[in-house]
Amino acid sequence: MKRRDFLAQASLITVGELLSSALPAQGTAKGAANISSGASKERKRRSLEVRVIGAKSPLLDAFAGILGSRIQERCEVSSTSTGKADCLVELAVQDGLGKEGFRIERASPDTVRILGNDNRGVLYGIGKFLRSNTYFHDSFTLGNWNGTSVPDKPLRGVCTVPHFNNFYHVAPVEKLQRYIEDLVLWGFNLIVFGFDIHKYENIEDPAAQGLLERLNAIGKAAKRLGMDVGIGIAVNDAYAHSPEAMRADWTDGHDGYVHELAAHYHLELCPNKPGAKDLLLKWREETFQALKDAGLDYIIPWPYDNGGCTNAQCKPWGMNGFLTLSQPIAEMARRYFPGCKIILSTWLFDYFTSGEFAGIEENFAKERPQWVDYILVDEFAGIKRYSGQPPEHATPGGFPVVGFPEVSMWGAYPWGGFGATPLPTHHQKVWDKEKDLLAGGFLYSEGIFEDLNKFLYAQFYWQKDRQADSIVEEYIAYEFSPSVVTPVRRAIEILESNLPRKAENLEKGVPRFVMEHTAGTEEALHLLREADKQLPPRVRSSWRWRILYLRALIDDELAKNDFHVSPHAEQALQEITNIFYADKAIMAVSPVSKEAIARHRGVTGRDL
Repeated sequence: MKRRDFLAQASLITVGELLSSALPAQGTAKGAANISSGASKERKRRSLEVRVIGAKSPLLDAFAGILGSRIQERCEVSSTSTGKADCLVELAVQDGLGKEGFRIERASPDTVRILGNDNRGVLYGIGKFLRSNTYFHDSFTLGNWNGTSVPDKPLRGVCTVPHFNNFYHVAPVEKLQRYIEDLVLWGFNLIVFGFDIHKYENIEDPAAQGLLERLNAIGKAAKRLGMDVGIGIAVNDAYAHSPEAMRADWTDGHDGYVHELAAHYHLELCPNKPGAKDLLLKWREETFQALKDAGLDYIIPWPYDNGGCTNAQCKPWGMNGFLTLSQPIAEMARRYFPGCKIILSTWLFDYFTSGEFAGIEENFAKERPQWVDYILVDEFAGIKRYSGQPPEHATPGGFPVVGFPEVSMWGAYPWGGFGATPLPTHHQKVWDKEKDLLAGGFLYSEGIFEDLNKFLYAQFYWQKDRQADSIVEEYIAYEFSPSVVTPVRRAIEILESNLPRKAENLEKGVPRFVMEHTAGTEEALHLLREADKQLPPRVRSSWRWRILYLRALIDDELAKNDFHVSPHAEQALQEITNIFYADKAIMAVSPVSKEAIARHRGVTGRDL
């Protein structure tokens, strides 16, 4: 799913420090930052016991281990089983709280009980408990958050796209597994990935096998945490040497198409050409066979970007050629993965041509398909079409609707090329337009540079009326320190305002990265430098802090050097490259170091 073309038109780091958080409670005041004030009221705890009570299970035992390890990493307090700890945390499943919900309560002054409606609820409660506490070098104080919290949205996912030699594609698997733990502690319940095949000869290609092995490892890691796993499938995607006689058309100016298809590799097949549909289904079945170990729970047939066909026999693709492949793929998936759910994507419907939304609305009204469970809509035509009171149109078949928010590609190219890209104000505006329509969604991610943006959506999905400001404050307090919330929040405001920029002279001469706005770059850097002095060494060297700090430094250097990369900025870019494992990444997901720019000079094609 290559979104970049359309969107263009319309060191000190150890990733093993990926520590995270979870959720706000429905019972807390709207807009509350949910930052613990317990440090001044609670006594410091220097020993810990985590105990599973009630029905035992290997999963709960694993969750207890996660809780103990996270606390030990933050404050060097290790978990004991002696029964003499000055803080006891009890974990249990208690039905009746609400699906995936949790309750945190004080059973006694020294005992915290985390109850989950189910196993997932326990883990989400653990994440909330972790973020509620305050940590010191050799102790921690308990937070003052108590209550019950149940998610508003049932589907809360992240699409971690492993391509372009980005973080998901090349970082050590153990780093990915750790990051998945972070995501579930924040409240996500679904990991989605893709398997783009256009660069491979066939499924036996060693590179394809390597990626499949990685996807299975990601899937297994998610399953060990009780998460669901899904895959997005461009339905007519094809291998590098696909039969030319079967290939799809991508051109416009005929059969109602007003735009050329975006991110089309010209290898895709037309399902209406002889033999093409059978070959495509054979390839999809090979993929399902290869991912049996991952245990797929969601299949997302995808229409465009990449994919699609503008041939007369397929027009309009979204209600015609696309569905002729989506249905048999969905039915095949349910044979391989009984009980899996199908999310039918309408990404970019009615952009390249017309009549796609109206077509599936009419068809699904006549006969509601049994092979569909959800409809996915984009942030463009889809949200507008089905929003409103009452909406202009009923959703196809009356199916629940999920979103696909873009958190990576806004404002600057390369995406993440300058460090962290926090965009809370932007995403608040996007969410406000869709929060009453959606049953959740899964966000599109190209890396870890938009980490804060992921956290925003984890919390939006959990409590739809929660405001971005309070989410940002909670993120800062937990990932960095409660003492730096105010200055770091202000720095993030400046970084968001100053993100938009354009690249000049990448192919020749000395490149410039011209920022649309530069107000406050010096202030942002000063705020983060002062905050840096207050942080413990663990946080100062953490990757989350470094990519935020270095982004402020790079912006200030660009503003002071006519938007050229100074030696100081170059050093920062090299550190970010190491954090992202981006030394071989394509330009779109690479920090803009001199080496990366030189590596991509003269490179052409869709993967630039």
